[in-house]
Amino acid sequence: MSDARVLHFFGGKGGVGKTTLAAAYAVRLSEDAPKHKVLVVSLDPVQSLSDLLKKKLPTKPTKLQAGKGEGGLWGVELNPAALLKPFLTEYLPALAKAAVKGTHLSDEEMGKLYQQAVPGLEELVALFHVVDLLDAGEFDRIIVDTAPSSHTLRLFDMPTQLRKFLGFVRAGQDRAPASGGKGKKAEAAAASSGGFLEQVGQKAEKLLALLKDPARTAFHLVTLAEPVPEAQTRSYFTQLRERGLPVTEVIVNQVEDHEGCSSCQGRRGLQAPHVRKYQALDKTVPVNLLGRREVAPRGLDGLKEFAAVWSAGKETKALEFSAAEGPPALVRAPSMPPIAAPPLPPTRLIFFVGQGGV
Repeated sequence: MSDARVLHFFGGKGGVGKTTLAAAYAVRLSEDAPKHKVLVVSLDPVQSLSDLLKKKLPTKPTKLQAGKGEGGLWGVELNPAALLKPFLTEYLPALAKAAVKGTHLSDEEMGKLYQQAVPGLEELVALFHVVDLLDAGEFDRIIVDTAPSSHTLRLFDMPTQLRKFLGFVRAGQDRAPASGGKGKKAEAAAASSGGFLEQVGQKAEKLLALLKDPARTAFHLVTLAEPVPEAQTRSYFTQLRERGLPVTEVIVNQVEDHEGCSSCQGRRGLQAPHVRKYQALDKTVPVNLLGRREVAPRGLDGLKEFAAVWSAGKETKALEFSAAEGPPALVRAPSMPPIAAPPLPPTRLIFFVGQGGV
């Protein structure tokens, strides 16, 4: 379980257990290397890490467990909106200076510039912050509990989009007039803004390099052995690979064991084909199985116990599916007369809300 990589992402569909596994992994890393400073970060807007740890986490790293010397385990639930505010105080004025109207960009280009200035930056700035913590040496290992799949894919696309966007701004600067008083003022304004925009561009480049470096970054893909999670996980796996992100393992959570009730064994049979499809994704990527627990681990003590079982690796072996296991024979239900549906109220808009996976 212990790993030399410094940045670990836990991702997958909502409700599959990402937060629990990310926190348990962080607990185990801090115990394997007690002199290291390990941080578990939640980027999920639901902020379920506090609920899991039974401790309200602030927006700055707080110590959860002491190690040796300065080592130990920290936790934080980042507030991307709060991190974005100071970033925008420099970013937007820098764009405004770089895009002197009538000098660098046309009216149409100016419109495109500001349309792309802010959307999606909140989570990206939070990810910049995570990397800054690593670079500053404040933490040796960082484990990131990500938002659900589609949200995280958009986040991983942001550095590339930002790099292209800043290239668009620089292209506008290159078309600026080279002479005249106004031109010199414009060039001075562009130069003063270029420093900050150049720093942002370098951060995006650095982040991309880190995300794609298998020696430093690992992506743990968490899923369930069910039809919808399976379809989304296979798509997620493909899209992560297309982006060059190193998927190091697939973790199938809540697998039934061999000794449960008849209904449990029926569920286990239904899980078998999904696990086999995960195993067929890439023979070089291990598929680890974790059993279904009647009571999910909560609090540091519960996570320690869970992490110890997980790291031992025996659970995957005990839960392996034999070649003969598969879905139980389906029994055709006798035909039933149609049931009259109750009248619907005159509703035009209906919302279904709740935690992921419910």
